Amino acid sequence: MDTITTAAERWLASRYARGEIAARTRSNYAEHLTRFAGHVGPHRPLASITTTDVEAWLASLDVAPSTRNTMAASVRAMFGDLLARGVVPLDPTAPIRQAKVPKRPPRR
Repeated sequence: MDTITTAAERWLASRYARGEIAARTRSNYAEHLTRFAGHVGPHRPLASITTTDVEAWLASLDVAPSTRNTMAASVRAMFGDLLARGVVPLDPTAPIRQAKVPKRPPRR
């Protein structure tokens, strides 16, 4: 059974090799997925990760709501793709909603 770390590495390598993501996107995804793996445990079995784990990680981030949404999107993209390919039975990110981002005042 894959760990979160090995699954993330394989997922990133395959998406990059197929030309689905650019080098910079790969780097950003890798940073976000590494931070997530660090929170849940890098050797944690992929299939054991729950929605509660993802929510706890997001709550632990000391970043702006828009940054939190971007980081969540990276994890969501991986789990959504792995679900579609039959690698995981459930997507733990599916029930998670985006953080509310305050509206900026209009420019003058």
